[in-house]
Amino acid sequence: QIRAIQGDVNTYIEEPFDLERYNKWKLEFSLEGKNEEIEGLLKENDEMESVYKRVVPNNVDRETFWLRYYYKVYKLKKAEDIRAKLVRRMSKEEDEDLSWDVEDEKYVDDDDDSDDDDD
Repeated sequence: QIRAIQGDVNTYIEEPFDLERYNKWKLEFSLEGKNEEIEGLLKENDEMESVYKRVVPNNVDRETFWLRYYYKVYKLKKAEDIRAKLVRRMSKEEDEDLSWDVEDEKYVDDDDDSDDDDD
């Protein structure tokens, strides 16, 4: 999914639809210290480098390009975290349901044993 974000020109040229959240996120995020990572991204991903060369500075400046990219990645990771929590919760609930089933079966087996004694 990150590769799709990296190669999608709209990632960089379109303003995020949740502009208020984006602006809050920007206040807490800094591109400082990201230069090596940015260089690595461009070297490792020809498609992203191609998009970068097409849109910077013609459509957006360098800072906007990277802020929008990192925001999309942030949102993707946040969505993945939410999905993972839901999966864990569902798994836990299933485990709890299964434990009830096991206990119920034990009681049924105990009842069956007592029926055998009556015969």
